[in-house]
Amino acid sequence: MKTLQVSRFGPPTDVVEFADVAPADPGPGQLAVSIEAAPINPSDLNLIRGIYGVRPDLPAALGAEGVGRVIAVGDRVDRSRVGTRVLVVPTLEQATWREQTILDERNAVPVDADGDPLQQAMLGINPMTAYCLLDGYEKLARGAWVAQTGASSATAGNRSCSSAGSRRPSRSGCCRRSTC
Repeated sequence: MKTLQVSRFGPPTDVVEFADVAPADPGPGQLAVSIEAAPINPSDLNLIRGIYGVRPDLPAALGAEGVGRVIAVGDRVDRSRVGTRVLVVPTLEQATWREQTILDERNAVPVDADGDPLQQAMLGINPMTAYCLLDGYEKLARGAWVAQTGASSATAGNRSCSSAGSRRPSRSGCCRRSTC
C-alpha cells in the first residue's frame, strides 16, 4: 500500500517520503477505509516541520482529514457499513495521505455517497473550526457581523457561517486573489 510519511522533521519538500507499507486489517471496533481524497492543510505542513502542537513518533504517516469508502470492518462493527462513504475525523489517530487507513468507528462520519469527495474531504478541519468559533467560543447576537479572510475557502460557504443556528450572522469576506 502506498503512503506518504516522514522519518524526520523539516521542510516538507525535503522530508516527505513515498513508501510502500503492508495494509493492516481492522481490529475490534475499527474500519478499513479506502481513501478517495485528502487535502493538504497548514496544520499538516506544520506537523511535517515539527512545529505543530504535537510531534508524532517517527516514522509518522501523514494526513489529518479525508474521505473514503469503508472496505472492511472489524468485530463489533455493523457489516452494513462496508461501501459507505465516510469523512475521516481529523484526530491525528489515523493518516489519510495513503491508499487505505484504519480508524476507530467513532472517527468515521457517514457523508453523502453522491457528493463530491474533493469537497467532502475538506469538511473536517476548517468548517469545524469555524463552527466552534461561531458557536462555542463567542456567542453571537442575532444580526452580528463576522469578517472573514479567504472568502473563497471551504469555510466561506453558507454552511459554516450559518452554522451559528438561528442567529445567522451577516458576513463580510475578502479574497486574496482575483479569481474569487
